[in-house]
Amino acid sequence: MGVPALLLVTTGRTSGVLRRSPLVYVPWQGSFAVVGSNFGKPQHPGWTANLLALPEATVVVRGRGVPVRARLAEGGERAELWSAFVAAARTYQAYEERCGRELRLFLLDPVHHADDADRDLDPPQADRRCPDLRPRSQAFGAR
Repeated sequence: MGVPALLLVTTGRTSGVLRRSPLVYVPWQGSFAVVGSNFGKPQHPGWTANLLALPEATVVVRGRGVPVRARLAEGGERAELWSAFVAAARTYQAYEERCGRELRLFLLDPVHHADDADRDLDPPQADRRCPDLRPRSQAFGAR
């Protein structure tokens, strides 16, 4: 599709378990825009409900963990952002038409910490703030 991808790490709203979702994103005014298409299925993907309940999350882009706070795009902002998203990845227009629901569109705004201004965050430092992203077999021991 020619658009960038990220790994979104959310916390399950009922389980509290970290959930990982690879997603296409569109850069938008310093934030990451993502859409809950669920490949055109009638129901919203679970990660969107997680973000609505617990908007603090992490995105991993090019190996760097970035803490974010999610917000649902609405009104004119959503319309403008949706146009940009469809221009970047036309498949999403077809998904929305097929599923019969308005796809949830989120902006993931980077969260800046007070100590960020004092140092450059290279990937190893950034990953310290990121949830454990190793495969489950490595993070929790082999099962």
